[in-house]
Amino acid sequence: MLVDLRPLPNAALPEMKWLRSVGHVQNSRQHDCTSAIQKCGDAKQWIAAMNLFRDVSRASAQANIILYTVAISAVGKCGQWQRALLLLSEVQEAKLESSTVCCSAGVSACARASEWQQALSLLGKFKDVSLEPNVISYVAGISACRRGGRWQDAFSLLSELREAKLEPSIAAYGAIISVCEKSGRWQSALSCLLDASESKLELDVITYNSAISACEKGGQWQHALSLLADLQGASLEPDVISYNAGISACGKGAKWQLALSLFADMRGAELEPDVISYCAGISACQKGAQWQQSLSLLREMRAAKPKPDVVSYSAGIGACASGGVWRQALILFGEMREANLEVDITTYGVGVHACERGGRWQWALSLLREARDVKLEPDLCPEELVKQARRESCSGAWRRTISATTLESARARRAGSGSRR
Repeated sequence: MLVDLRPLPNAALPEMKWLRSVGHVQNSRQHDCTSAIQKCGDAKQWIAAMNLFRDVSRASAQANIILYTVAISAVGKCGQWQRALLLLSEVQEAKLESSTVCCSAGVSACARASEWQQALSLLGKFKDVSLEPNVISYVAGISACRRGGRWQDAFSLLSELREAKLEPSIAAYGAIISVCEKSGRWQSALSCLLDASESKLELDVITYNSAISACEKGGQWQHALSLLADLQGASLEPDVISYNAGISACGKGAKWQLALSLFADMRGAELEPDVISYCAGISACQKGAQWQQSLSLLREMRAAKPKPDVVSYSAGIGACASGGVWRQALILFGEMREANLEVDITTYGVGVHACERGGRWQWALSLLREARDVKLEPDLCPEELVKQARRESCSGAWRRTISATTLESARARRAGSGSRR
């Protein structure tokens, strides 16, 4: 049976060179076939993986459990969880002896696709086919819980793992800490990290990063910095993700000086700040009312590789609003337009706030009208602007603008309440 090599990714071709000479799957070595299928999965070419799997299966009259396991893993890496489950059902129909590794590949496929219900259901069926889940199976199940935000189920699986007399691996601890991060349970994340350390497991940067991010999301900047120091003390090198989480944690704690210090440390470690790094730094300066520092970071960003995005500009405009420098806020609006960035509702909101704080109600009303012209309805009430305008001498044109803006706002609110009814 000839095998069509055209859909195979380049990475899979070295293992399949022998096919060009013999042209038949019957003469194949299983290692070459499984390696090629794996490479197809790594290259996100699930159709090529399935075609090769089917060709090999037909040539050998029946695929063995190893080929099925590799194929399930390959399609799972491509987000094809339904096909992974279909292959698992074929294993049962062919009365092949299932393996824990094969079923675990199915759980992982569901986890990657955020199908946590399917993953947990499959994990619960292991004993139906006389299998006992191993550590890899449980890690896949916990990862599925993370994607589904099911922290209770994740901890239940960790308990089952221990009850089965299995020792949690660093991957298991990393998965459960990641669950804690996503669910905002920073105390549990620190507890799990301590358990892993006391178990004499070698902690890695990824595990530390999950714990630091959990503390950042929980507003615990002291713990985040302590973990960052522990990471370095363990002879590990913090990466950009580590520093980003630390900078963001300091920003949420209104510690803009520490945020900028970490930014400098990142450069000192010869790491290139990314968009997230700059946004976290600018946001930290915004919360600290340090508009000059925010603009300085924006200037650096424009000169560096990661160009400012809507989030970074919005944070910069917010910093200008906090500092009462409305002119700088409007300049940043102009730069956004020059960069062909689409101004979002948040940015319009902070822009209006900047003009309001600077007593420039005309510009504030202008931004409100502009937002509505592009079909955005800011959740902003112009009544305060109107009151301020009435205290000032304003022209008839501006009075009409104020009246129109107030009327539009009232209509929008009525329409919104009507749709909710």
